[in-house]
Amino acid sequence: PLARFICSSFPAQPAALAQPEMTSSPSGFVVCMPYVAITLLTVALTNFKWSLSCIFLNNLTVYKIPDKDMLKDQQEKANNKGVKPPSAARQRKNAAKMNSKLKEKIYNQLAIAATSKEGLMQRLFFAEYDKLVFFFVAVLVNLCAFQMLSYHREHQGGGAVLTCLALVALGTGIVSLLTTQLQTLVSPRAERITSVLVGAASVLVAILLLVLVPREVLDFEVDTAAAALTTSLQTTLMKFDMSNPIGEVPVFYLQTFLAIMAGLIGGVTVAPAVRSVRCYMVATSPPEWAEAHLGEPMWIKLLMHLNIVLPMAIIVLWVKPLLEQPLEISPNLTLYLQIGASIFASVLQLSLIRPQVQSYLDSGLVAWYERCYGVQGAQMSTAERDFQNTGVRLMLELNSTLICKIAVQTVAPAIMLLSCAALLWHKGVETKDVHPTSLVPPVVFKAVFSFLLWWYCVVWSTVAGTTLALFRIGYILHY
Repeated sequence: PLARFICSSFPAQPAALAQPEMTSSPSGFVVCMPYVAITLLTVALTNFKWSLSCIFLNNLTVYKIPDKDMLKDQQEKANNKGVKPPSAARQRKNAAKMNSKLKEKIYNQLAIAATSKEGLMQRLFFAEYDKLVFFFVAVLVNLCAFQMLSYHREHQGGGAVLTCLALVALGTGIVSLLTTQLQTLVSPRAERITSVLVGAASVLVAILLLVLVPREVLDFEVDTAAAALTTSLQTTLMKFDMSNPIGEVPVFYLQTFLAIMAGLIGGVTVAPAVRSVRCYMVATSPPEWAEAHLGEPMWIKLLMHLNIVLPMAIIVLWVKPLLEQPLEISPNLTLYLQIGASIFASVLQLSLIRPQVQSYLDSGLVAWYERCYGVQGAQMSTAERDFQNTGVRLMLELNSTLICKIAVQTVAPAIMLLSCAALLWHKGVETKDVHPTSLVPPVVFKAVFSFLLWWYCVVWSTVAGTTLALFRIGYILHY
């Protein structure tokens, strides 16, 4: 029933293209069957038998400071082995001496454990992370299925499943990032304030950019989208015999809507971009002592370099003086390059989820080593050392608890990229002539998601570049 309802809003073949001599076209339910079957298969493969979410994060190395009681029992057994029990006074004296030494010994040792499926499912934000992985795979396989079946005219209407999945996935990604940032117990106050400031600045900059930048430099076809939306609304209202149809939809209304969406995307992109750069620096530029322990394979480092640079390169694909005019590339080819690069960037970001999360866990090892053997740790007083010991313990515990939060901050931006690219491809390119009477014309989808896709890359590149510069000058540490 859900598929039948969805497909009834997107006819498989417009009336203007119907031929009298042809037989009846397939029903909407039949057209959507391949997409529904693929989606159900994706559910089975990612949840029932195999949990793709757990596969990504299984057997990661987690660092913890050993339990105090366990070490104390071991030391007592070693001290009392084969020795006559001391007197009561001697026991009190030995206990005081042992407690003073044990306190330092605990923090100079580190226990290593591995993540498991059962442990991951009990961690905070696992439900959000699991949903995002499912939506990413579902949108990707439906996009591939739509492309393979698009040569059959009657199968184009089945893209309604793809449209609904992409819209829900985009909303789920944004809501998941908001959920992780609004948790006051696990999100620093500075992070929340920075996100709000960047979101407000994004609204102002976006509206100025849409209004002032010439169309010869950046053209998201907002004017064309407003005109098409006006025509579509007037046609829809006339079908109900309304005597006073609405007037022209002002372009500024659509620009304001895009600016608000830009502020929302800008606000939720700050924390993932900062976290991505911090994990990138731990994996590619660890401290000298950690080269043999934390170094990733060369091909992983190359992919992480590409993950940082690729959004910056995607921005250029929208700037006409830098691409279309010098290279004489047609607008259609430029659009294909924009969509293809965005899909590739999203898949690349998802594939790096395991190195990203492991680098986040490794930052706890760096903090522990600097506390125990670093120059600053050796120069600390006893009170400062106790304070640092407590901070390192809490950091290691927090890193282990927030594994799924880092995973959400990695998968959510990827699904935002993929969803915008899928909607831009399906609604703005493949179906631009298929549904001429739809309430929301395809050119509106093209204008909205083309701008949101470009704006996400702008915010990501700006925040990531700023964080990288602060790290290079020593303002931000590995942990």
